[in-house]
Amino acid sequence: MTITIKHLSKLLPLLLSFSLLLIVTACGGGGDDGEEDLVKTAKMTLGIQRIDHSQGTNVGSVALKITLPAAFVLQSDSNGIPTNITALVTGLNFQQGINYAHPMLTLSLIKEDATAFPTGNLISFSHTLQSGEALPLPGDFQLELIEVSEISDNGDVTIQTLNYGATLTIEEL
Repeated sequence: MTITIKHLSKLLPLLLSFSLLLIVTACGGGGDDGEEDLVKTAKMTLGIQRIDHSQGTNVGSVALKITLPAAFVLQSDSNGIPTNITALVTGLNFQQGINYAHPMLTLSLIKEDATAFPTGNLISFSHTLQSGEALPLPGDFQLELIEVSEISDNGDVTIQTLNYGATLTIEEL
């Protein structure tokens, strides 16, 4: 019996400390969880693919027009060029052929060295979502592929727009 009491007297301070630790760490203090303060960003990625889903590697240029949702306003510089567009193909120039007047964004994409580039994702742009604003759906955007040119092995350029389709993916960052 003495042994049990001796062990209980050693465990009592440990149990009290552990209980106090649980109370302190379990209490949130009544504050909010901060989810309202998180800034969410919608990232759109535009690309092209061949209608037959074969890999195209000889695209010379792409022109497309995007109608953005009303609430989806892109930040732009003093020249009207959106500041949050990123080329996903090395050397792809979009700043020479861009026109943005909300809700219309028109892009002409060509490599700076006038060489061919492959199909796939070409550019991405982002938009900071306002408090309570939902992530847009692909159907909220209207994509019009205006022109796609191909460069042949001998350097001839032909318009092949009907063989291509525009792609759009949207993700929340």
